Amino acid sequence: MSVNRRRLLVSLLALAGATQAHLIAQAAQAAQALAGQLLDVEHPLLAAIRGDEVFKVMRMLDADFKKQPAPLHPVWGSLLHAAAAERAPQSLRYLISRSDQAVDAINIRGETALMLAAKNGDLAMAEQLLRRGAQINRQGWTALHYAAAFGQRQMVDWLLERDAYIDAESPANITPLMMAVRQGHEALAMHLVRQGADVSYRSHAGLTAMDYARQIGREDLATWLFDRIR
Repeated sequence: MSVNRRRLLVSLLALAGATQAHLIAQAAQAAQALAGQLLDVEHPLLAAIRGDEVFKVMRMLDADFKKQPAPLHPVWGSLLHAAAAERAPQSLRYLISRSDQAVDAINIRGETALMLAAKNGDLAMAEQLLRRGAQINRQGWTALHYAAAFGQRQMVDWLLERDAYIDAESPANITPLMMAVRQGHEALAMHLVRQGADVSYRSHAGLTAMDYARQIGREDLATWLFDRIR
């Protein structure tokens, strides 16, 4: 690996590994951009997934790469994660039909394929994953956190209709409501409250959704949230 590519990969992993709530959106966007620079040179199977060339993916997995482990995407992780993150529906459909692809596997950041589909607001892909047994509720970060962080209103509703826990807590006690507020999705934050999100929850840092609203200069939203404390 060349020095330049090594530096690029180190930068990519540092960006993608950001776990603080206020960095999720920025880190994901930067990782997405850097991933595109590495994919084509990293492995032909990963490039085929990015292009959603499902027949090429099938051929490589069933023949050329049958006797060796499938490659890992340098950002997303497994092939299933890559298909979800890169919005490759045909490849994802094929991959989840294979017994060697665990639908709820997590990557190095604790993300499942469903969480990545939620980030993109891809309802069809999320439905595919759910039919194959993907879990909506889990400990730590959830698909609802990701949908809220990226302002995916339809995905939020889709998850709530399927019993997503509205006050799910990340390892730092961050809730989906806090994510929506922190990323400036005011209408979505209000929608979550109307759907039953608890405004009084505090993160491990002792901050509520109101505090996050004030941090980004949304005093009107902070006041609206304060008026709805249980």
